Amino acid sequence: MRRVVESAMKGGELRPSETGLALSDQFLNVLGESLAQNVSANFSGADLRVANLLAPLEHIETQSGYLNVFETLGNPDASWNLKRKIFET
Repeated sequence: MRRVVESAMKGGELRPSETGLALSDQFLNVLGESLAQNVSANFSGADLRVANLLAPLEHIETQSGYLNVFETLGNPDASWNLKRKIFET
């Protein structure tokens, strides 16, 4: 997961995940797509279990409102400290 997030944050090319575990690969690939586009990718083709893990990342409650992880991690104006905290959380 770290490889996918760091690659998206640095604007690098995302390579398809090859863990050998179908659901893990699907999760990482959809996550990478979403981060690259700064919005949630289309979850309709994803397994329901994968979609249920990714969908909540679009709307996380914070002290100052709501946060979309995909938009924030892909936003060059968001601070590195904020991105690090999101990733660690």
